[in-house]
Amino acid sequence: MEKMKKMLSEVKFSKFEAEMGEIGIFHFCGTPEIIWVKINGRGMLKLQQQVDKVLEEDFQKESRFMSHVTIACVKHTLDKNGFEEYVIVKDISLSLSTQGVNEELSTSLTIIR
Repeated sequence: MEKMKKMLSEVKFSKFEAEMGEIGIFHFCGTPEIIWVKINGRGMLKLQQQVDKVLEEDFQKESRFMSHVTIACVKHTLDKNGFEEYVIVKDISLSLSTQGVNEELSTSLTIIR
């Protein structure tokens, strides 16, 4: 993990404009798991290319990369089929998530009820 952090510290970029795109859902075994908003823009593409370049010696290029912002993690749903029509929000957890080599690491910052 420390090696990856050091490699990623080489990535430099200037601020850029990005456009929010479509909203979507990542499913796991047919169950909705993550609600996301796609991020579009030339700056995001350039940033992805820089990350790929600094990691290329030790990591495979992510072939399925899609820049996005996670807006919700679905913990439970009563109706998988009707889920995409509406949701009930009980509480909100703000977390810092990072993708590790073989796992996702998430640190809870606060819960809003």
